[in-house]
Amino acid sequence: MRPGSSMHQCKRYGCEKPTWNGCADEFCSRSCQKESLRAKARGAAEAHGTADARGQPPPGALDAKPKALEYQPARAMDPTPMAFEYNGRDVGVVAFYFPGREDACDMKCGAAFLANFFDLGPDRLEIKGRRFRNAEAAFQALKLWERAGDFEELDGEDAFRKSRLWAHRRDTDYAGLGSNWSAMMAVLKAKFKPGSRMAEGLRNTRGAFLLEHNAREGRDSVWSNNGSGNGMNWLGLQLMLLRKELSGGKGGYDPLMADICTCMGRTDGVPRSTRGKAEWQQMVKAATEAVQKAIGASYSGHPRPQATSIGNSFAHRSPSPSLAYHPGSQQVSVNGHSSVWDPAEGCQLPEPVW
Repeated sequence: MRPGSSMHQCKRYGCEKPTWNGCADEFCSRSCQKESLRAKARGAAEAHGTADARGQPPPGALDAKPKALEYQPARAMDPTPMAFEYNGRDVGVVAFYFPGREDACDMKCGAAFLANFFDLGPDRLEIKGRRFRNAEAAFQALKLWERAGDFEELDGEDAFRKSRLWAHRRDTDYAGLGSNWSAMMAVLKAKFKPGSRMAEGLRNTRGAFLLEHNAREGRDSVWSNNGSGNGMNWLGLQLMLLRKELSGGKGGYDPLMADICTCMGRTDGVPRSTRGKAEWQQMVKAATEAVQKAIGASYSGHPRPQATSIGNSFAHRSPSPSLAYHPGSQQVSVNGHSSVWDPAEGCQLPEPVW
């Protein structure tokens, strides 16, 4: 950490940039991570006398991915909610992100398995006869189903990048599923199929609010909370709807579902009314603030408000950003300012430097 600064520095020797997620013992970007691996490989090659005339390691020495990005046997899937109050009730919030490695909220809640980039290992995810390593690869493949086989072995990041490269050939019907909302729900139902350990993990979140807590503000206003709480959190919403379906009325009372279903459409994710949209956004915003308070993170570098409850405390809170989603278009308006997003994209956009 730089003297006089609260930001953790990249752990690559000589780099003074802040870490990508604000946590200690991390890199600032994938390029720094790869350069660190190269330096280690060169050192090992020199020590063992296998380096070439230029001091480079032998071919193949750098092919392996960083250990943090490889599949590792799942630990017990019993997430720990952070404190979060809604309408005077203690419901808790389980936040996740996992862009290939555990983020601060993943370490805090233990729910990285909820994220689309989470590697399922030998369990795989089967949809329309194809088996994928992760939900992101399956979702991206649905946009390019004629090339679906090319996505089966890809990790989440590579699947996202390949889909972007072939954007001009995307199937807007998502292999017959009709929309991005329906396609993602189909992928999640395959990932959290009844009786699987993934389904058990999702049920173990019990009645907690589920939040995809993006590491950076401005990256994804639809599937995540967009980092600051002005995103739609569609992935968290779909997971809560699926959790209710999996529970079948068992596994404890879910106090959020009546309120959520009043606000949001269960078949398309579109707010039921202007009031419903505002209430849902307040819920996402307050849950985000609860997460930021619990992990002590401020990714944008600005101080965050400490309020962590909504409902009866509306009058005591500063106004939340006004987000307007325009179905069928590529416009999202936040506080009256429009920005362009791609409704076909997945849940996590890789950082530009990666």
